[in-house]
Amino acid sequence: MNPRLHYLTRSILLPIALLIILMFNTSVRADANSADGNPRPVISDELHILNQKQISQIQQINRHLIKKYEGQQIWIISTNKTLAELQDPKFERYFVNIRKKGPTVSRFSMGNNPFGDYYAKNYQDQAPYQDEIVIRGDVNIILIDPNLPYHVMPIASQSFMDNIYDFQNLFMGLQLDYMDVSAANVMNTVDVLNKSIQKNYYAPYGLRDSTFEEVKSALVMLAGFIIFVVWIIDHWNTPLGGGYVRSDEDNYDSGYMDGYYIGLHDHDDDHH
Repeated sequence: MNPRLHYLTRSILLPIALLIILMFNTSVRADANSADGNPRPVISDELHILNQKQISQIQQINRHLIKKYEGQQIWIISTNKTLAELQDPKFERYFVNIRKKGPTVSRFSMGNNPFGDYYAKNYQDQAPYQDEIVIRGDVNIILIDPNLPYHVMPIASQSFMDNIYDFQNLFMGLQLDYMDVSAANVMNTVDVLNKSIQKNYYAPYGLRDSTFEEVKSALVMLAGFIIFVVWIIDHWNTPLGGGYVRSDEDNYDSGYMDGYYIGLHDHDDDHH
């Protein structure tokens, strides 16, 4: 076997394969621990809109989102506070702006909506609330309040909004009803947010979750193939199942003996 080829496979290809396997094995362990340190999802249904089965469905969705989508979660808060009770002019100014420009998912989002921070901090005992960056990044709140100009507001997390385009923002809005406070509409809002997060939220290394899994599988298969190729190259001259391998020295000795034998019998031809 060519010594340079042996060096290439041993010192370059094999470490690359092992590095790929180690990298993705580490990412799986990190994903398993991704829920650590996240706020606890809040379901505060003061208006008693949802039944226990629907609440259980939302809890199950949150367990999946927290584990697979870096702590993303959906809170449900139903209340009947008026703007006057909130006692802050910024909430009124916010709705004046929304009426001018029109409601969209991005305009309701955590980064643009003062209700997001207000209710996140208001429910800090249940969460428990950590810091503004964590809340803005992880928490999606569905706020149901029939006293507000928009009765159902999907307040999407900032990190989720950073991963969707304008047309996706528009498409999500077409599926939502901002005025219907029924259980069916609340669950539809949960469903739209949940599916959009799973479809559009980027996983580690800037890849969407489905694409990341596909790439991870492909690279692990590639690592296995590299290891297989290294094994084949190492055993290229070895008979299947092991056994004696002819070395260069063996070939030299055999050639010498063949030449000696031929030279020894050259004289026989002279006699004939």
